[in-house]
Amino acid sequence: MGSYDLIGEHCGVYYNGGRMDCSYEEYSISLNRISENVFTGTILSAYSLAVSEIRITYFPSSKEIRWEVTKEGVGKNRLPNYFPLDVIMQ
Repeated sequence: MGSYDLIGEHCGVYYNGGRMDCSYEEYSISLNRISENVFTGTILSAYSLAVSEIRITYFPSSKEIRWEVTKEGVGKNRLPNYFPLDVIMQ
């Protein structure tokens, strides 16, 4: 693994538990800070093994995080990613 400012894991549950995309045993998110409260990097889907490019922006005044997939990856057997493309998290 390279040098990153932030690394982490993810877990997303969709379709009332019909699809889960969770990384428990290794880091799946790698981010570098590009400016104050803005990070870009990648996320590896545990479901499809696709790597997507992401941007995370933190808004300190509202304590919200904007999650953006800036480039979707294509997984094995063309399985989709189960990440929201653009969402504000509270």
